[in-house]
Amino acid sequence: MTNLGKSIRIVALILFSLLVIEGCGGGNGHGGSGTPPPPPGPTLSSIVPSSVVAGASGLLVQANGTDFATSSTVQWNGSSLQTTFVSSTQLTALIPASDLASVGTAQVSISDHIAGVGNSGNLPFTIAAPLVESTWVRALNYTPKDIAWDAVHGKLLASMGTGDATNPNTLLVINPISGKVETTVHTGNNPNLLPISSDGSYLWVGLDGDSAVQRFTLPDLQKDVTIPLPLDQSGNPQQAVSLEAARSNPHTVAVDVGHWGYSPPGWNVFVFDDSVQRQAAVNVLAAGLPKIDWLQWGKDDSTIYGTQYTTIDSPGGVVSMNVNSSGVALLPGDGGFPGGTGMYSYFSPTTGLMYSSTRVADPAQLANVGEYNLLGDAWQCVPDAAIGRYYCLVEPQLYGPSAELWVFDLAKFNLLERVDLSGVLTGSFGRLIRWGQAGLALISVSGVYAGSGGLFLIDGAAINPNVPSDTPSGTATIVYPLMFGLKPESALVGSSDVTVSVTGQNFTPDSVGCWSCNYLQLRMIQTTYVSATQLQVTVPAAALQSAGPLFISIYDPVRNSFATNSLTFTVLPGSNSSTKLAAMNLDGLATAWDKTASVLYVGTGGLDRAYPSSIVSVDPTTATVKNSVQVSPFPYILSISAQDQFLYVGFEEASLETQLALPGFSPTLTWPLSNPSFENDLSFGNQFYARDLQAAPQNPHTTAVSLYNYAFSPVATGGLTVYDDQIQRPNIVPGWTRGNDIDVLAWGKMDSILIGSQNDFYGLQTDYLFSADSSGVSLLSSGPSNFNAAGAYIHSDFGTGLVYSDDGNVADPSTGQVVGTINASGIVVPDSALNRIFVLTQSQAQANSNDYTIISFDETTYSLVSTIAVQNLLGFPFSMGVCGDHCLAVLTFNGNWGPYYGPVGMLYLISDTTFVSETLHPSGNTSLTKGELAMRWKRPSRTEVVRRQRFRREN
Repeated sequence: MTNLGKSIRIVALILFSLLVIEGCGGGNGHGGSGTPPPPPGPTLSSIVPSSVVAGASGLLVQANGTDFATSSTVQWNGSSLQTTFVSSTQLTALIPASDLASVGTAQVSISDHIAGVGNSGNLPFTIAAPLVESTWVRALNYTPKDIAWDAVHGKLLASMGTGDATNPNTLLVINPISGKVETTVHTGNNPNLLPISSDGSYLWVGLDGDSAVQRFTLPDLQKDVTIPLPLDQSGNPQQAVSLEAARSNPHTVAVDVGHWGYSPPGWNVFVFDDSVQRQAAVNVLAAGLPKIDWLQWGKDDSTIYGTQYTTIDSPGGVVSMNVNSSGVALLPGDGGFPGGTGMYSYFSPTTGLMYSSTRVADPAQLANVGEYNLLGDAWQCVPDAAIGRYYCLVEPQLYGPSAELWVFDLAKFNLLERVDLSGVLTGSFGRLIRWGQAGLALISVSGVYAGSGGLFLIDGAAINPNVPSDTPSGTATIVYPLMFGLKPESALVGSSDVTVSVTGQNFTPDSVGCWSCNYLQLRMIQTTYVSATQLQVTVPAAALQSAGPLFISIYDPVRNSFATNSLTFTVLPGSNSSTKLAAMNLDGLATAWDKTASVLYVGTGGLDRAYPSSIVSVDPTTATVKNSVQVSPFPYILSISAQDQFLYVGFEEASLETQLALPGFSPTLTWPLSNPSFENDLSFGNQFYARDLQAAPQNPHTTAVSLYNYAFSPVATGGLTVYDDQIQRPNIVPGWTRGNDIDVLAWGKMDSILIGSQNDFYGLQTDYLFSADSSGVSLLSSGPSNFNAAGAYIHSDFGTGLVYSDDGNVADPSTGQVVGTINASGIVVPDSALNRIFVLTQSQAQANSNDYTIISFDETTYSLVSTIAVQNLLGFPFSMGVCGDHCLAVLTFNGNWGPYYGPVGMLYLISDTTFVSETLHPSGNTSLTKGELAMRWKRPSRTEVVRRQRFRREN
């Protein structure tokens, strides 16, 4: 082809291109009609929330999509709603109450008529049938001194004192279904306590003004026998400060006689048959007993427990008394046990346990076995062993005066229901009792009431979900949702939208997922209501752009309230690193590695929603729970025996030790901890808890326990003891005084040597060497601590026979002398199987952050091997342990846990083959020092972790 031909072809192509562009509306930007093309129309991807129950008030919804403009409006069945432009991907709109009045489905879309673009397409919005309200409260216009439930005849009985303005000195018979008084009976002067006989044939009434007890027949309420109460030693009249009908004999009653307002109020315990006093009585003052002002019969008519109800507990606050035909007498050798801060007011013959407003005790073993974790003040509680529930009225004081009903599992101690009674009742609470199928009756002594009167009837599913309510009337309450778990719990950084299944209870069609939000910043996310126990939420890709924790909450826009708790969805670092991180929503308190079964055991706290107060076995390769078993509350010490045969458990809230057979947790053996030298010392009581507990290196049946007692200061001066299974060896190291306590323990290589150390913050750190043999344990020597960092724990490695401290020192337990040191301090884990010492610490650059460093040292030479960085952990690390040849398990505590800021704690599984392998992997920097690598955060002790988890206020 000639050059001329080429030129002609090029010109032709140019002309053709111009014609094509012009025909397509190119060139000067105008089409054939001379108008520009329309902008892209808006798209609607989700509406949050997408459902609500009929009858809701005006509801603010969030529309998510693309290409929104300031002129865009949310359409409701084709009509514009009041719309606010947030961004090109988000609008908010207000749906008026009139559009939410009836059950049905509305169509929601986005329109932008000003910009001349079409409709986005419709998404459905569901208006569901109203849920049947499940729990109600009614206020009656009476303020009795005491109430009782006559289950035989279906009536509430109320005593009205002398000071009552309407019904002084009377007994009211109330029909709780109708709330009406059916009968009024004159009793005598100032009636108070109201026990009913075991067969429902008699009502005993304490007449404080007459210094007597009057018995009435039931149901006709005719006066029967009268019991005049004796004068005190000064000739003054006394009252029945406690009055309890016997378990079996309807003619028998126990009376604690004394003076209301005195300390102690109860001075003498008598037993009467009809009006005849049995000869033997207990003189509380003469016996030198602690304060007693409340009596509870045991499982039968042969035992009475003396407790405290209206006074402040002191050590030795519960004593046992034997009852026979001669009367009542203090059981020999029973010095009582402390009630702590709770007031024991109920003994259940079904469980054999005694319940206070917080604690649970086994009076037969003289052991505290658990605690219910309450928030606020004015606790008043009652158990129902028949359905396994424990009810408490509390004043959380979260946002000013308020009242809530908290319902716990009686045996497991975990929270089942939380019912908001704000606006219905507040004030100081008097007696709380069960009545009917699903009712509670409460005396509110003072405060602000919704309506008149101080007697309140609570009724419905929160009390008993297994039966219909007694009467569906009154003021409806709000029952808060609880979250149990997320699946999945994590995603890699940079992931697209992730659908997460949320399990829990009390979800409604109004429930909406929310990520890292609070009342000031609502980040509602797409939510699908599946059932009352399951929701599906979509974590948007926009929330997954950086590694770290996201807090998933459940918000109810109609009630403007959050669920009681929130959980963590973890955005994991990218997969390009050799270090792999898995995060689990477990409120872990302690871990132990079973190398035989290749499972990690985790002791969980009482606030873990899925596995409260349990031992959980975790597969670290999949980060999943394999098995669990319920144990006593707050298992905060775990120690695995030789040959991985048993797991031993110590509790912060129970004066017990438990032995679990592995790997299936059965059989289980539990026994009370004790120091016999204190059993008869009423100034201290004899409740001892495990300060530390360590299984012996050789005999799988042997453990050493350092004891503490709430009555001591410091608490860890309860002594040191050794058990073979549940059998205590006779020789026990006694407790000491402040500055000489045993906080932490470690065995040597053999079962014959122990080292103990003080790690508290009194500034008098001391080490102790002990010998152990078949007779028990003995002190060999003591001296200034070689583990001198306050708050440091010590750790045995039976492979080397040495003891390793969190401050970096390594000691020979047979001499107590330091034999080596590492250039770091933090949380230390020795592992002779890998010839490694691992340390969780922080560098200077990581101070005041949620980033940490794990360092490995050669266990033989103490030289540094390698380091890895662990970033964006939730909370403060307080425990680390091995979870395999290439795995470390770290527990954290989140001090800001709650509805907005995630769970109480997390379990992180950190695996790295290059870091934990037997092959050296030098980091290149072997000159790091303890000053550069240290524990720069305030590590809470395991005791502090438990106590700071309690809902009730400690400080």
